[in-house]
Formats: sequence, C-alpha cells, structure tokens
Amino acid sequence: QYMFGDSLLIHPITKPMEEGNIFTMQQTWLPEGEWIEYETGQVFEGNQVVDRPFTIDEIAVYVKAGSILPMASKMNNTAQAETVPLVLSIYPADNGSVSIYNDNGNDIDFKKGKYAFTNIEFARNGSGTNILISKLDGSYDGMPREKAYTIRLLNTLSAKSVMINGKK
Repeated sequence: QYMFGDSLLIHPITKPMEEGNIFTMQQTWLPEGEWIEYETGQVFEGNQVVDRPFTIDEIAVYVKAGSILPMASKMNNTAQAETVPLVLSIYPADNGSVSIYNDNGNDIDFKKGKYAFTNIEFARNGSGTNILISKLDGSYDGMPREKAYTIRLLNTLSAKSVMINGKK
C-alpha cells in the first residue's frame, strides 16, 4: 500500500483469488484519523488494519477525512480544461483545505513565475458547511477570467439552501 499525496491511501490487489471465489480479502493498515472508502463512502477509524473483500479488478482506495479532491469534469480533450467545471469532492470532517496549481500548460513560463494557485477551504459550523474558493493568487498568459465549479459534499444530506456571496 502507498500514499498518493496527503489524502489518498492506495492498496492494489496483488494476490490471486482462491479457486471458486470472486473476492479476495485485502488487509489494509489505515494511519491515524478518519478514512473514507472511495467507492462506498464507508467510514473507518484509523490506526487499525481493515480486512475487506475486493474483486481482483478493484483497487482499495481510502480518502483521509477533511480532504478536498479536485477532479476534471468529463471532456473530449484537454483544450476544454479551462471551460469545463472543476469538480471539488469534499470528504467530511470539521474542516479541510487544498491549494490548486494552474499554469498555461504548454510552455516553461512557470519557471519565470507565471503560474497561479487557487486556495479552497471548508469548515463545518452549527448551521452547515462554509466553502471558500479564493481568487487566483498569481497570473500567467492565457489565464481564464472565470472558473466554474461543481461541489460534491460526500456522505452528507442534500442541501436545504445554498448561498453564494451572501445570496441564496
């Protein structure tokens, strides 16, 4: 098993299945903290070994609670990356944050300081979850003026209301 960044624990299935079985048991050690199984949303307390059945074509993936995983929306080619929404999957905890790096992606101008970061954070309070997407910090040639986001709050109930910049 291995960590992929600070948020993902990956444990590929590497042993054969026993004859006649469709599952193999996978023992994964989870570090301290709360971990959420990527495929099922099941929550596990860390600092223990989790013994779970998986099929040979599955990969055990656990996400640290409080993580924000930025993912690209479905697109036909990478030229669409600036125009499709960025998907932010937020895994429940009291708070969490991520900083997303951007550059124009087609030269080495980043070596000259032409890049930007978007800082995103969330915090739960008594009335819900506050999510702050900060403006870009930095600049680069061809930087988009706007960016759309799709926000996924995992393992939570549907929103009763949504406010953006203080407006419902």
